[in-house]
Order: sequence, then structure tokens, then C-alpha cells
Amino acid sequence: MYYLDEIAKSIRKHNGIRRKKDIGSIVNFFNNDALASFGEDCAVIRNGKKVILFACDGIIESIVKKTPYLAGYFSILVNANDIASMGGKPLAAVNVLSYRNKQVLNRMLEGLAEGSKKFGVQIVGGHIHPQSRYDSISVSILGEGKLGHLLYSHTAKPKDDILFAIDTDGKFISTLEAFDTTTHKSSKQIKRRYEGMRRVAELSLSKCAKDISNAGTLGTLAMILELSLVGAKIDVRKIPKPKDAPLVKWLNAYQGCGFVLTCKNENSRELISLLEEAGFEVAKVGKITEDKRLVIEDEKEKKEVFNFMKEGITNLGKNRVRIKSQNQEKLF
Repeated sequence: MYYLDEIAKSIRKHNGIRRKKDIGSIVNFFNNDALASFGEDCAVIRNGKKVILFACDGIIESIVKKTPYLAGYFSILVNANDIASMGGKPLAAVNVLSYRNKQVLNRMLEGLAEGSKKFGVQIVGGHIHPQSRYDSISVSILGEGKLGHLLYSHTAKPKDDILFAIDTDGKFISTLEAFDTTTHKSSKQIKRRYEGMRRVAELSLSKCAKDISNAGTLGTLAMILELSLVGAKIDVRKIPKPKDAPLVKWLNAYQGCGFVLTCKNENSRELISLLEEAGFEVAKVGKITEDKRLVIEDEKEKKEVFNFMKEGITNLGKNRVRIKSQNQEKLF
């Protein structure tokens, strides 16, 4: 059972998990009438028969300091993944750049430009803070989706299958907790994977998905569980990964292109086939449960990672009743 203990402890201590705890208290300051907002990868705003998807991300200071080029590149990648996770299409982005060092600025801009080309996201505006005491980059992105055909973070249901769809063709970035699957790929290859997620949404094979971000693979699943007010049981042996990747390192890594999805059992085979054709390695790894705990297991043992009755990650689960009463009837 040692390695299950190691996995559980590493996930609970992972900075990508711990840094999200204030989200719940922050959103208490706000109300809105969007179709979906807090806790989702994108806000969803109705626009006729379509919806506008709106998201933003700031790149953490350590990445800007270590690799300003990748900070610029990732500022587009993380936002494009957010749009894709909801079954949408990215359209355009704006940015905010603060800088004290022109060389750092230029490297961030080079990465930003490359990300714009590779992910098909036009840069259409922004704002600068020259002569700042720090270097930073943040990006807001606009996308579109189809009303009634979106993938949300709060819609996992008991008895759903849990699927991990991950592009395992890549390499770890030595200076970051990240697995790069895009810098060596063409724009066409990347868009093929995003198109796969749009097809999942269009065919209603799933109603729930989230991109695997800095919370890691199981941490991202845990965020879905917390917001959906459910639990899960996962067989860690089934999680897609490169053969030579250390399991704990893999589970805590930001994935260049990876998604957690849930679906009805009768949809799993078609969903797996569709996403495999799009270039992902896909596996059914477990089931959604009613008991509000994330449990990992193998053929011999099991270990509780989170008990959402006792602790939260984003602490948005406490707002779930309010979110549901405001928006649930509008989602589908």
C-alpha cells in the first residue's frame, strides 16, 4: 500500500492543489446571471443560439522568471485548453504585460506570438505596464460554443464512467512541473485534438469535462467531484501515461493537452474511439460515486485522497446550491 499512500500524500501537498483554497471565499463577493461561471473552465454567456466562452489566466511568477518564452507560449496554451475543455472553439485573446526588463518582455512576446499561431488564437489587443518592478503576463480569451452542447465541471453524476484522455506524446520540462506535448507538434495536430473535444460535446457523449491543469490529473478530477457534490473510485493502474514516466511525477504534472471526462456507461466506447482518433491515449479509469470521497485503488488496496465532507480544494462546493439554483435550468 506504500505507493498509494505516497500518491495520496503528494497530491494533498501539491502546490497546484493548495493554492486554490481561497477561490471559494473570493467568489462570495460577486453575483452574475451568466449561464455558468465560478468553478468552470470558462464563463458561459448566452449570445443568440450560440454561447460566448470567456476565460483568463495569469502565468505564475516562477515560470516568468525561469522561462519567459514559455510564459508567453503557455499564456495562450492554458486559455485555449480551457475553451477546448468545454467543447468550444477559441477565437481571440487580449493580454496584460508588466515588465521591468525589455529582454524578458521580448521573450514573452516571442512565446505569445508562437502560441497565437500554433493554437489559432488571434491577439487582438491588450495593455502594458512598462517600468514595473516585476515581469508578468496574463491573457483573457474569447471562444464560442453551441447552446446545449457544452461540457461543464459541475455535472458529473453517480454511476458515470470516468475517462482520462491525455496526449502522452511529449516530454517533461526540466525546470517546470509540466509535460510538454505541443511545442514539437504542428498547429494541425493540436487543432485535431481540440476538434475531438468539440465532437464529444456536439454528439452529447459527455456533459462533464475539465482540462488537466496545474492541479494535476487526480487533482483536476477532484475539482470536478467537489463542484459536482459527488465522489469517485479510481484504479491508478489504468491511468494513461508514458511507460518511463514516474507515476507520482506524472500525476502532479500540468498536462500540455489532457482532459478528465465523465459519461454514461453506454457512451464510453464511442467516446474513447472518437478521442483516440483525435490523438489522445484514452482509458476508463473508474466510476463516479455518491459518497463525496476520492478513493484510489489497485488490485489489493485502496486509499482515500480527499473527503469533501471534511475538506475542500477550491471550497466552491459550499456555493454549489446557490450556483445550481441560479443557473442549472439554463444549462441544457
